[in-house]
Amino acid sequence: MVLRPPGDMIMVAITQITIAGKSFIGGTMEITVRSNMTTVSCIEYDANNELKLKVKQCIVTLISCKTNLPSSMLPKIVNKFLNSTLQKVLPGMMCPAAEKVVLHMEEKMKKAFEQCPIGERGTMQYTMNGLPVIREDALDMKFKPVVRDSDGNEIEKVCEAPGAEGSSPRADGITQVIIPTSVLNTVLKLFKNDMDCDATDDSVSDITVGKMKEMIPGLPDMDPSKKVKLEIRSVEPAKVRIEDGKSIMAVHSTIEVKTDPDNGPVCTIDMDLNELSR
Repeated sequence: MVLRPPGDMIMVAITQITIAGKSFIGGTMEITVRSNMTTVSCIEYDANNELKLKVKQCIVTLISCKTNLPSSMLPKIVNKFLNSTLQKVLPGMMCPAAEKVVLHMEEKMKKAFEQCPIGERGTMQYTMNGLPVIREDALDMKFKPVVRDSDGNEIEKVCEAPGAEGSSPRADGITQVIIPTSVLNTVLKLFKNDMDCDATDDSVSDITVGKMKEMIPGLPDMDPSKKVKLEIRSVEPAKVRIEDGKSIMAVHSTIEVKTDPDNGPVCTIDMDLNELSR
């Protein structure tokens, strides 16, 4: 996937198809076609205000066409005719596959915006605040968390996620999600009656180095008034193991606590998550 500002994503796929059938001289004839399919897509909202991937352009270029018959049996003029015919029919054959891939990606994307239960106390759902911004090295998606109680009432004062300004550089292939710490405030309100303490508006929001040192002893001496941010990164690709009708997904991540906005290191937390699904 290649990002092309201001709004396009380019995907290149090399495909190879082998067609087999009865030869006109007897026996089996095989035609192996190798092609390059390039699609240009964009992200937009549909009539239901949901994110949609749209294929704007699909170009299929023939790379090679080979048969299992001796070259002497296929004159050059036949080869030329075969190549020109394939060049005409390949887009009609291959481009619908690109639409299928985009639809599959849409279905996966929709799952990220479904309501997720927070125990029995309520739900959290992420919504988009505007269309994603496509830059040369990243796709910036600004989320707005929506937290509801068990009766379905939205809890106010959930601030929108900040932009990517001031974030540390990403390595190739790294996805970065920025979430406001004030979301923790709202989630704590759901459990206010379960805890022997008061969950106030300033209990978690605007976390500072001083508050971190109260929670985690032994942190380095730094300006206690400095605000901090949490950066969660995947250490390695997620691993999925399937056995006995169940699947287990293992994710190894790190949580880097840094001062905001100068990215000074405070501490790093290793996190291993194993999720079981049946």
